Amino acid sequence: MAHSCIELYIHIIFSTKDRKQSIPQSHESRLHGYIQGILKKRNIPVIRINGMHDHIHILLKLNSIVPLGTLIKEIKSYSTAWMKKEGFLQFAWQIGYGAFSCSINHVDALTNYIDNQKEHHKKFNFSEEVMRLCQKWQVKWAYEEQTNENNSVNNEIS
Repeated sequence: MAHSCIELYIHIIFSTKDRKQSIPQSHESRLHGYIQGILKKRNIPVIRINGMHDHIHILLKLNSIVPLGTLIKEIKSYSTAWMKKEGFLQFAWQIGYGAFSCSINHVDALTNYIDNQKEHHKKFNFSEEVMRLCQKWQVKWAYEEQTNENNSVNNEIS
């Protein structure tokens, strides 16, 4: 085969450091746009970016050029520097991340899910969201760690 064919849709989730609500509503869409610019420079099609004040969801179509870990490191480091330049000197992302493949048949449903973050989080917080997603996608090692006293995620997905 002379050419490569890559059809990988990846749902990336990561939170702010210590899950602090450090993404102000005034900068939420600008941060999403900045991250979209990072991905555009790497020729990575963005399907959707959205989130809350303490985390972000990115659905993208991965290419064959940039390793996922490298891409996430760039997103986090460049967007952190941008937020600090914007005056949010304490802004930082968590160390880990969650990355899940998505069938092309489920892209529309996942896009809808990401679009409706504000509605979802009226019902449950980020820790509960991660737990529910891990259960849905049968990522046992991540949600089995939910059993501490306060029912929060002990370890980040990475």
